[in-house]
Amino acid sequence: MSDAIYHSADWADLSWHEDAKCKGMDTDIFYYGVYERGPAKLARAAEAKRICADCPVKQQCLADAVSRDDRYSIQGGTTPEERGAITMNTPCFSLEQVLANLYRKERISA
Repeated sequence: MSDAIYHSADWADLSWHEDAKCKGMDTDIFYYGVYERGPAKLARAAEAKRICADCPVKQQCLADAVSRDDRYSIQGGTTPEERGAITMNTPCFSLEQVLANLYRKERISA
């Protein structure tokens, strides 16, 4: 992982959490079970993405997940696998370009 991504996040300012649609919800929906596979895993991801879809801080959440290389939760409307595929296939390592690539692919697949 590039240092550019790690240092792009403002670790001190997490005030955006206050505006998250998931604030106060049971966060289990955003984490897969250890042995969760197939339809159950897809259903969990779909439910989490539904919550994220119109969240006002979706972009900040996604930036946070990418900057921390989060591999365990659904954040910013993306799964760890989706974020990994995009960041590995992005020739540059600036957080802004990775996020732009993620959102472009999201709009195309919608």
